[in-house]
Amino acid sequence: MRLPLLLLVALTVSIVTPDPAVAQVFPYQNQTISAGLPYYTWTKPGDVPIQVFVVGAKSGIYQVALGTSIEELVVLSDNASSLLTTSEERREVNVKLLRESGSERRVIYEAPLGEVLTRTGGQPELQEGDVLEVEVKVKRRFGWNQILSVASTATSIALLISYIVR
Repeated sequence: MRLPLLLLVALTVSIVTPDPAVAQVFPYQNQTISAGLPYYTWTKPGDVPIQVFVVGAKSGIYQVALGTSIEELVVLSDNASSLLTTSEERREVNVKLLRESGSERRVIYEAPLGEVLTRTGGQPELQEGDVLEVEVKVKRRFGWNQILSVASTATSIALLISYIVR
């Protein structure tokens, strides 16, 4: 009589006891993969994730939601800070989107960063495997400190020659 009762209790406990909660695992979330590239995840549960490669000032592999715009990815990857300049330099930042077409990647979109950040439409939607290239060209301005440095060097050379000639 006890054996059927014990079996009934064991069966009831196994049916009633819920499985333990298990969190969803994201394999490379905000980590560095073996190739040395940072891997960033910017998706929420329920989003359809795609991987986009960002090459430039803040390179890495970015997992973003399908429908993420180019300007959103530029801001998420912190490449918008590439526009910051000092009084001694000027930066030109150009954004290119490359997409695989057959066996090669082709530029399908290109614009200056300022235009990318202010434009609301007319940009292609990101797709799996796209490459976003952020090219930064730094041009140094010729300022007073460089002029004074050249002038003082020229004066020193002229004085040295005048002392040698005497």
